[in-house]
Order: sequence, then structure tokens, then C-alpha cells
Amino acid sequence: MSPARESSTRAAALEHEWFSDVLGGRPHLGPHALAVGEATAAALGTAPTVRDIDDLQRALGALNAFIIGAVRREVTERRTTRATGTDEAAFQASLGPYLTRMLKTGRYPTVARLVIDGAHLSAEETFNDNLTTILDGITGPPRA
Repeated sequence: MSPARESSTRAAALEHEWFSDVLGGRPHLGPHALAVGEATAAALGTAPTVRDIDDLQRALGALNAFIIGAVRREVTERRTTRATGTDEAAFQASLGPYLTRMLKTGRYPTVARLVIDGAHLSAEETFNDNLTTILDGITGPPRA
């Protein structure tokens, strides 16, 4: 399964933000959508973890949920930046003192590790890395 098809969904939604508003709603069953659905389902259907139709439905559901959520989050961030004039970096900086105080309490050690040690990737890098994680989970070796 190639991430290219999923990345094209992301690219379309970023170019036409209204598209993110319809993602996840009732399915669009035009010829192109059916062809994309067929290609995706056929590719996932060959994964070693997909043993039957129920596994295929779960795999498609997980993949689609990731794509819809990631694209909607990114479009929402863009819209918020435009509406407020404050980009994500400025928003994070404004929360810096509060977050520092809260993390110093020691009550949130895992969140602290994520904030301090975690990779701070671009939206595109985050999408691609997380998509790879989802696809690796679906196409990896079957669990014993």
C-alpha cells in the first residue's frame, strides 16, 4: 500500500479546504471514488494481518479514520491561524509559561517527555510519519 494515494487526499483537502468538511460523511460513490476505494481495499486485502472481510473492514476503518482526523486537524489549524492571526508556533509560545509550570509539578511525566524530547515535525512530516505507522501496523507480520 503506497502512502501516495492518502497523501493526494491530504493535498486535495489543503488546496480545497471545503473538502475536509465533507470527509467522513456519507460516502461519495462516483466512478473515481469507487476506483480509489477498490484500489485501497484490494491493496489492504493482501496484507498479512488481513485474514478475512472483517479484518479488511477494520483496516479500512483505521486508515480512513486516521486520514480524516489528520486532514481535518490540519485544515482547522490553518483556519484558526487565519481567523486569529496567530500561527501554531505563536500559540504554543503563548502557552509556554503555563505549560512549563504544569510540567514542573511532576504530575504529567509522559506529556513532559513528549513536549521536551518528542520530535517537532511539520504538518506534512507528521502526516507521513503517522500514516506510515498505521500502514506498518496493518501490513506488518500477523500477531501470533
